[in-house]
Amino acid sequence: MEPSYHNWQMVLLDKHTSHYGCGDVVAFRCEELGAVLVKRIVAVPGDTVQIEDGILYKNGLPAEESLIKEYLTYAGIAERPVVLAEGEYFLLGDNYGESKDSRYEEIGCVRKEDILGKVLP
Repeated sequence: MEPSYHNWQMVLLDKHTSHYGCGDVVAFRCEELGAVLVKRIVAVPGDTVQIEDGILYKNGLPAEESLIKEYLTYAGIAERPVVLAEGEYFLLGDNYGESKDSRYEEIGCVRKEDILGKVLP
């Protein structure tokens, strides 16, 4: 999948929203990488996510068609079910084959307090 955003691209953030949902693109602070990353929310607090055979499952069902891609070959921490606690989100980059996202241990589930804002289209 072609990435929606590219390295060093400037984006505008809505920093006044406190509600984030599936499909929202957010910027968040990643202390482990010492960077601010931009990724898409694919699961919200209370959801269970798992990646099997390149398919993202959310609460035991395949995620909506737009999130099922043949490039989702690396499952990482989602090889086993991941249950999101209150205030946790599971994020994937649009370019699944190249993206460092919630599948990687150094990023993992993103806490709400680390989200800087929602990227405006």
